[in-house]
Amino acid sequence: MSAQGSPRRLLRDMSRRRKAVALALGAGVAVLAVIGVTLAVRSGGDTAPTSPATPAQSEPTRTAATETPSKAQLLYCPPEVGEAVCDFAAAAEGWLQRREVGQLVDSGGPMDTPEERAALLRTIETGFAATGSVAPTLRSIACPVGRDPTLGILPASCDKNFTLVFATVNEGALPESGGVISLGYSSEPRGPQLVGHLVAAPSERAYLLRGPNANGCPVAGTAQNPEGCAGVKVYPVEVLAPGRAPAVVGGTETIGGVEVKQLRMGGEAALPKDFVVYLSPVPYATDSNPVLLWRVYKDGKGEIRRDDLFANLKQQFGPLAIVSWVGDERMAWIVVVSCPETRCRGVSVGGWEGEFEVHASEDGGMTWHRFPPVPGSAVPATAFPAAITAEGVLMRHFLGHDAEDGIRYRFFLHPTGQEVVAPGLRVTPRIVPGFGLAWEWDETENRGYAPIPGYDATGSVLKQTALTPNLQARLIARTPDGSIYATWRYVKDRATDPHPPTDYVGRIDSNGKPMVLFTPGPIDLVVFKRPFFAGADLLLTNVNLPATSGPFDVPAALVDLKSGLVQPVRELSGGLVDNQQPFVSGVVPGAVVRVATGGDCLNVRDEPSVTATSLGCFKDAVLLADRGQSTSVGAITWVAVSTPDGRPGWASAEFLER
Repeated sequence: MSAQGSPRRLLRDMSRRRKAVALALGAGVAVLAVIGVTLAVRSGGDTAPTSPATPAQSEPTRTAATETPSKAQLLYCPPEVGEAVCDFAAAAEGWLQRREVGQLVDSGGPMDTPEERAALLRTIETGFAATGSVAPTLRSIACPVGRDPTLGILPASCDKNFTLVFATVNEGALPESGGVISLGYSSEPRGPQLVGHLVAAPSERAYLLRGPNANGCPVAGTAQNPEGCAGVKVYPVEVLAPGRAPAVVGGTETIGGVEVKQLRMGGEAALPKDFVVYLSPVPYATDSNPVLLWRVYKDGKGEIRRDDLFANLKQQFGPLAIVSWVGDERMAWIVVVSCPETRCRGVSVGGWEGEFEVHASEDGGMTWHRFPPVPGSAVPATAFPAAITAEGVLMRHFLGHDAEDGIRYRFFLHPTGQEVVAPGLRVTPRIVPGFGLAWEWDETENRGYAPIPGYDATGSVLKQTALTPNLQARLIARTPDGSIYATWRYVKDRATDPHPPTDYVGRIDSNGKPMVLFTPGPIDLVVFKRPFFAGADLLLTNVNLPATSGPFDVPAALVDLKSGLVQPVRELSGGLVDNQQPFVSGVVPGAVVRVATGGDCLNVRDEPSVTATSLGCFKDAVLLADRGQSTSVGAITWVAVSTPDGRPGWASAEFLER
């Protein structure tokens, strides 16, 4: 290779490209985890060095003489890193394997001394001593993430500094120490200059090998102002074997014979009439408890109706801090774990101890009672309601972390206390509309390179949604015709898998054949709040939009799977204060009527007759499903309705608001 085509020359001549990668901060969002990658300027290491190596005084600098006939290349070069750095990194793997420290250091650089070359060799031998029989390979390139006083968090960039990570071990089975080293470089006009090297600490190695993020300000001991650094972005990479072609990433994707399309932003939409939305307004990017639960819908006059369901609970039982809640498919049964506000207000999850009270509503949040309504309704403070079943409320009890830093849960039914064994690892239960109980992957817990299977109530593996071996499914709903709405997330088969992190949303038929699939594309759907089924090919979720006033703008939005449009529904943002955002927590499709007796309760009867059996007497503001029929018997017009728990019946139109 000529000097003009060398990795050093390429780096000197490269354009300073930066890809605009938005880094959202705060709890509840896809936030960059900060895990250590600080590197020592001089050889350092986290273990004692082996016997000193003899400096290679006559080693050549980076010239064509030591290059192989076929230039080393990466399987995939991340655009944020840049081709010049990728070419340099690919060449560096061969230099390190051959212990050509002169190539790694470069003549004339700050570490071009016999002592520093010897120190670099000690770091290499120390880091790989336990696994010296395995050739070290390039595993990742780390680029600093900047911070600007005016612009905030900046995209990751390797323009000024970068770190190369080499390893002889797999992040899935790390030894107690060693196996991973990092070389830090400063990008100078003449090319990369080695400024630091380190044997990675045990707590850092998995993140340096797998990514996606680590901290380390400065990187490899470079004199970077900590105020201008927000961490490090880690890009796993691999060097191609000679003769292999780089991976092609991008272009049109086809899954199950269906072309995947991108969602597009559309104009604002009005709230449709025939469904009820449940919102949990909370300031975005805060570690706030779910203190609010609103029921919002549009009545027959086209007016927005908004009810604060937890206000009814507090009116009956006094000031309470709401810890967590869960509703059934119709949002008729709502179960809440709470504690006295004076005890729990401002206390983080880690500070909760003792027991908390359980309350329930069986009419959609209008009336509440202790559950069960006898002494003994409390649960451990770190037990959270996950699903309402016929046997009781399935609770998820947080027990801490295991040896691999995975979350440990136990599951039990409340109020019986009966233990429930999860059908698989890393799964959590919930109720899926039209489907019932499902056990699905905990989004924080997939640490491997294969999707975690989902299970139904019997413990059988859900196979319909397995579109490809790499897609992790999460159910949204199943409709009466057997169609399943779901989201999918691409799971890399290894850290260096070049397929970009991708989310999908769509519909499959009862046999698991895809009917329509979309990716969000440039649209920032709020991934930690799943979409909710709102009608045929219609979903409701939140979308993160560029804020024009205030720090965040995360409106509820309709996702139309026919047109591919995402349309904000600003009507659902009414009544919000103090940077609250209208986070969608549930949707119940179908027309409703509202009980309005003027202070009494309304009997719903099994037949349109005042002498028919009452299915229940329901308080004002309770919503009944409108079944779309009516009949007159004598002077009374009867409306066909369903009770909150789904039983069909009849109610007098005189005491209903439509």
